Amino acid sequence: MCDLLFSFQEFLKIVPGLAIFPLTFYLAWRKIGRKVSCSLTVGSDRISEERITSIVLTNHKDSPVAIFEVSAVCEDDISLSLEKPNPPIILKSLESVVIETEPYSNLTIGGDKYSPELLFGKIQVYVACSDEIIKCKMVSHPTLFNHMKFNHLTQASKNTYKFNGFVYNEKVKYAIIYNMNSEVKTAFVDHSGFISGDGDFHYNLVPQEQMRSETTVREFLKIMEVSPQFQILGVERLETTN
Repeated sequence: MCDLLFSFQEFLKIVPGLAIFPLTFYLAWRKIGRKVSCSLTVGSDRISEERITSIVLTNHKDSPVAIFEVSAVCEDDISLSLEKPNPPIILKSLESVVIETEPYSNLTIGGDKYSPELLFGKIQVYVACSDEIIKCKMVSHPTLFNHMKFNHLTQASKNTYKFNGFVYNEKVKYAIIYNMNSEVKTAFVDHSGFISGDGDFHYNLVPQEQMRSETTVREFLKIMEVSPQFQILGVERLETTN
């Protein structure tokens, strides 16, 4: 009986250690090695090549990572440097960082133009650190509809109409391009004739009888060209069709 009691007492002494061991192991595991995941955004515009526009890197370990270069390997065959931050980016423990890439005109290999399939092709991202190259785990951007509990919902889509970098909607009928103090600007005219912009116009309302076309709006705006610092460059009718 005494031996049994002694054994039970000894067991109670080591129970706290047994309980803490999994937590200690987990915390140690988070510090061992390096693990970085990566998600990409692909985009383009009218004057530059389609490219990976932004990179989201997430550090899954409890130790920082110094990033000297981010590169992609396309179809297991072609390497492409995405960004060389200077100074290097410090990806902190268990945190994420977004890297915006610079646009370029085109890609070439040996003088021949190269256009990788960035949206649907095979892309693997690598991160160059001071002492090793990390192969990132490629993931998609998390969204609400990736989760099963939300997949019964119907998703609404956003439509964005832009002119000269400005977003407009169906309330807008015309865009005015003008020069003010040697700076090219844009203003908008809604269907009621109201002019929205930087307040550079002497009149902020186009009469309805002048709203018939780009030409009639332009004729009305001529009366405001009384200063050499102000010049109407053009009027365009805007569309909101998908």
